Amino acid sequence: MDAPWYTRSFRRNLIDMHISDFQEKYLAAYDPETYAQNLARSKVDTAILYAGSCLGICYFPTRAGYMHKNLHGRDILGETVAACRRRGLRVVIYFNIWSRWAYDTHPQWRMRDADGLGYSVDRGERFGQCCPNTGYRDYVREQISQLVSDYDCDGLWIDMIGWFSNICYCDGCRERFRRETGRDLPETINWNDETWRLFQEKREGWFTELAALIRETATDIRPDITVTQQCSSWSLGWVGAATASFFEQSDYLAGDFYQGGVEQSVICKYLNNVTVHKPIEFMVSRCSTLEEHTTTKPMPLLAAQRYSALANNAAFVFIDAIDPEGTVDSRIYDRMGALFEEAAPLEKALDPGQRLRADVALFLSQTSMADVRENGEDVRRGSLANGLLDAVYAMGEALIEGNIAFDVVSGEKLNDNGYKVLVVSDAAMLSAEDEAAIRRFVREGGALYASKGTSLYRRDSGSSGDFTLADVLGVSTQGETAWNVTYLTPAEEGGFFGDFNARYPLSVSGTQQLIEADPSCRVLATLTLPDYDPRDLNRYAGAISSPPAVNTGRAAMTEHVYGRGRAIYAAAAFERSPHPAHREVFCRLLRELIGGEPAFTTDAPAPAEVLVYDREAESRLVVNLLNFQKQLPPVPLRDTHIAVRLPAGRRALELRDAASGEAIPFREENGYAAFIVPACAYLASFLLDYGE
Repeated sequence: MDAPWYTRSFRRNLIDMHISDFQEKYLAAYDPETYAQNLARSKVDTAILYAGSCLGICYFPTRAGYMHKNLHGRDILGETVAACRRRGLRVVIYFNIWSRWAYDTHPQWRMRDADGLGYSVDRGERFGQCCPNTGYRDYVREQISQLVSDYDCDGLWIDMIGWFSNICYCDGCRERFRRETGRDLPETINWNDETWRLFQEKREGWFTELAALIRETATDIRPDITVTQQCSSWSLGWVGAATASFFEQSDYLAGDFYQGGVEQSVICKYLNNVTVHKPIEFMVSRCSTLEEHTTTKPMPLLAAQRYSALANNAAFVFIDAIDPEGTVDSRIYDRMGALFEEAAPLEKALDPGQRLRADVALFLSQTSMADVRENGEDVRRGSLANGLLDAVYAMGEALIEGNIAFDVVSGEKLNDNGYKVLVVSDAAMLSAEDEAAIRRFVREGGALYASKGTSLYRRDSGSSGDFTLADVLGVSTQGETAWNVTYLTPAEEGGFFGDFNARYPLSVSGTQQLIEADPSCRVLATLTLPDYDPRDLNRYAGAISSPPAVNTGRAAMTEHVYGRGRAIYAAAAFERSPHPAHREVFCRLLRELIGGEPAFTTDAPAPAEVLVYDREAESRLVVNLLNFQKQLPPVPLRDTHIAVRLPAGRRALELRDAASGEAIPFREENGYAAFIVPACAYLASFLLDYGE
């Protein structure tokens, strides 16, 4: 049996077609042959074609919805499918869940906020969003059924599915919640309240239910079709309500995220760990933003994002936007063709089955992305903050700068990849599954670094008044400091704290947990405070800063043995700091926890990231050196040393440049294969074969 199409497709395109029919000229110049010819010029292998836009206007003779009137019944979707097929392109049909037409035509279908305002027209936007707990659900099913039945396609791409930043209080949601729970919808964020937690559980379930309906509708008609559903709402945390069950409704995960650099690295790592199949799909717009119709990103930025997708084992989609008349700027497709052609030799380093080797796992689960500080906020005023994702971005950047091999994981995948260290940064909300995975990781010999409020709340029961992982951490909480400038004073000089000491402790821009440590704990640092509350406007040591003054003697960082592993707990989430001094302390601590034999060593400068993959079935390592600098085009790297740890009991046989196939000299010593990368503009990839 042939491998699924998406395992052989790494260059894809989507052309946004959110075009109204207010004027007769709109789409009047659309030509399927020109469309397909532009894609061929861009060297893509897969076309993602619009069946309908976020306006709910369809480009095929829909039986359930509304067709673009300027087409006069012409099926441009079918014509474009045929034109792409003639050029050997795979075809994925795009359908958007948002529909301004349905919103306007069926007011009873609208998503509404707690005040009854419709999302998002009544809030000053052009988009109309409809709720799956209304008749809109049947409309979607009919549309999907027709598309899958009538068109020759390899897959479906479902966009804008889910709640995104909306908390729906439409009549359909109110009635269903009351029917299923006997309660009214809550309007106050409160993770200690059973009804609020139940509401969130229902939001997640209803979201997944719609995704499952779409998938089942499609595969009942065409069992071989792939279904992919926009997953970018996961980055919104609890309000997005994307769960592992939702991820399972896609054959591979895909989303338009737009970021580059460390954000792209983190996103790809996370999606690679929660997707059902690989490769994942990373999408970027060719314009600076989707609003900038004619402002193309600098080609070095598009190149860096393309090479980052390759380095992170992901397929790549560039998104363009059609002109209202139905044309596109053909120059873009020539430029993208040149970029894809230049990068094509490096596709040899891609393999859906290869596994990222990492020493450190940064923890990021859907449950953990809830800010319990919002307890008591009305849903109308909640900030909907997602501090944990921002923290993972910050820590990821620190680890790239520190040349530490890392991954981004959820609880489901935590114990599968041989990580040495798990980092859980101030993740107050955990699920029972998260908690069990963390506990098992440490008990079986892993090292845990956890900070501040980690495990203060359980998703199924709210706060218990103490850490639910207290047995693992070896500490209990007695509250939180009122003062928002605090210090960590090392118990011993030197070590991972470097130059920080009793006189000049590590500053923390924030509060700390007040903890009581078990006698079995080793105290690594204590809590020091300024003389006066930093918020006091009338009493202070210094007018600007709040220097350290009073060492409370209270434990603020501890080490505790649990099972065969150990847990470091820090009462302050200093690892989130952007300051180099804090990052150096954090990286030194992680290196101590990793111990000997890291996944790799390198002298690569701060912007560069080394990623090592293992293709165990082929006895091959893939070594990528990614040079994604903040200022582009990047300054090329020269003579970068890399030493990669070989699998136990194996020796290096051959090292080749993935692009050219040229043999690369290396030396083997102490279980590592070491070599020099003479030059790297954006990405250098190497294939290292090993054996007995």
